[in-house]
Amino acid sequence: MRDERAGASGYTHPVRTLLVVRPLLHVVEEGFLHDDQSADVRRRDRFANYMYLPATPDGELPESVALLYYPATVHHDFIEGNRITQLAYEGARQLQRKLGVFYAGFEVDRAELDPPMD
Repeated sequence: MRDERAGASGYTHPVRTLLVVRPLLHVVEEGFLHDDQSADVRRRDRFANYMYLPATPDGELPESVALLYYPATVHHDFIEGNRITQLAYEGARQLQRKLGVFYAGFEVDRAELDPPMD
């Protein structure tokens, strides 16, 4: 949540929610998703418990899913300087939409969302 006071910059709160990210292949091998479901998560990302993440262009990170049902709360200082990658803007919008579905049970058109990108 951004600090919206006049002249303020940064976030309102020092805590962040991190999501565990697992390779899609591992999630299928462990039986959390079936092969046909993995194809569906690639096409439409319709599952409330998971968010599909394509492989990074350099191939360093494989195609994965974020486990929305397994969040961890940490202080922002833990993340700063340790970030490996960041979602692109549309990915951040999709994550906000998916978290609304998962935690609040309602959908918002992601075109209405404007996530901070810092």
